[in-house]
Amino acid sequence: MLHRLGTRPVTRLLLLSSLRGSSVRGSLRTAMAMPSPPVLRVTTTEESSSAAERLCEALGFATQVTREEIHSFYWWEGAVQSEPEVRVSFETSEPFESVLRAVEAAHSYDVPMILADTSDKGAAHWKGVIRPLDGGAKAGAALAERLAASRLVACAQVAPDGSIAVKTVASARLAVARAAEEEGGGAVAWSPVTGNAAYLRWLEEECVAAPRFVVAADGHAAPSAQTAKDFLLSRPGGAYTTARTSGGGRSVFEWETHVERTAASVGSMLAAGGGGAAELQAALGTAAGLRPRLDAAVAAAVREYMREFGRRVGGAGELKLTLVVNWGEAAEAAKEGAGCAEAAPDGSLLGSVGCHVAPLPPLPDPPIRAEDSSWVADRAPLEALMRSAETNFYAIVDGAVHTAGEGILEGTVRRLLLEVCGREGTPVVLSPPRLADAGRWEGALISSTSRLLLPVDELYVPPDGEPSGEADRVAVFANGPGSLAARLQALVAAEVEAHSTEIGLPAALAT
Repeated sequence: MLHRLGTRPVTRLLLLSSLRGSSVRGSLRTAMAMPSPPVLRVTTTEESSSAAERLCEALGFATQVTREEIHSFYWWEGAVQSEPEVRVSFETSEPFESVLRAVEAAHSYDVPMILADTSDKGAAHWKGVIRPLDGGAKAGAALAERLAASRLVACAQVAPDGSIAVKTVASARLAVARAAEEEGGGAVAWSPVTGNAAYLRWLEEECVAAPRFVVAADGHAAPSAQTAKDFLLSRPGGAYTTARTSGGGRSVFEWETHVERTAASVGSMLAAGGGGAAELQAALGTAAGLRPRLDAAVAAAVREYMREFGRRVGGAGELKLTLVVNWGEAAEAAKEGAGCAEAAPDGSLLGSVGCHVAPLPPLPDPPIRAEDSSWVADRAPLEALMRSAETNFYAIVDGAVHTAGEGILEGTVRRLLLEVCGREGTPVVLSPPRLADAGRWEGALISSTSRLLLPVDELYVPPDGEPSGEADRVAVFANGPGSLAARLQALVAAEVEAHSTEIGLPAALAT
């Protein structure tokens, strides 16, 4: 408590007096020369004037305290809600973590808004102030309600003079500024903020209309609210692949493999459709022709993602890339949408290459559960269920890795796992695991672009179409540090960088 109430100089002197090779006098001079701690400007809101007064009384360290009645607009239970609040702002030189604890302890809300201005221009969370509209508080309330309904902001707070303070995420600032300009609000004064984790999570969840991804088409990249699934649905009839970055977004894992497979898919699809023009086959149906286009699409998309989202990548520290190659009418539509009209010398389209970038999600916390449906219990191969656009499944039996050898997606992580097994002398059986044999399994794993290789802790077989329960658990695996599953996971993860390719991103991201 003493430290929080302002005894920082005493603490500093005690630390300095313990320095070796210095006189106390020299230490005191150093202490006097040290810069003052930064002053934070902190803002919160309370439900009433009396609650705000109690909060202020509890914050003995606060200076320059102001209180202001506002009207808050936010989205709740499917509609815009509004209610009066009191905004409390103050300054302090206390560490922000200490401020958070003090405000949370005295606040009437379970999850209060506690924000502090920062100088981090790459921040994820922002506060914007829209100057008073010509119509005063009434016009401000109308715009605040519109912004809350748009889901571009988590909340919009109207002051008595009609000015509006909005809380949003970095990628929504442009759309919010446009909405304000349309209503005559002029430029928005933006400030990056930090805050309590619970409120910032809520803020992010509420800004559902904010662009969270980036889409690039033939070198033209822009933020987008479009998910990877919607991106693919908007470009039908093409060949696609999903990849992941490594090295903080500067390289792509197994990039050559993705290029070769995508080019082979395009070539096969063109041949099946009548062959296509020779120029189109050469440009899209060969790795040599397609590689520069894919490189450019990824570089543009990742560069824009890093610029727009402040170089922050996903919870796993990397990005997920979804690439699609189109030709014919689908390519023409994609080009029009991207403002691009590349064509061969004879006027025929050379197709379109698009890239969607999303943050790679963090790995799930254990226990990792694999769930199966009832038709697999009828002795169908388990691999048949796990086969998808991105996932492969493995069982460990008698120290050997069992996985289907044909009729499945031979993913890049699967190939890497088989290489690791060969190098480490771990037997591999190319036969699909069967659920009937689960009692003999010593472990199980799944692999995908996003997860790499992930040990399965528990296996469930719920009734068809029903959620799983404890009664549906058929196997539990021990995946401790000494287990084969954990060892293979670590070995595969260690190989990712060695199997990744830089594709011109370092220079692109140097800005």
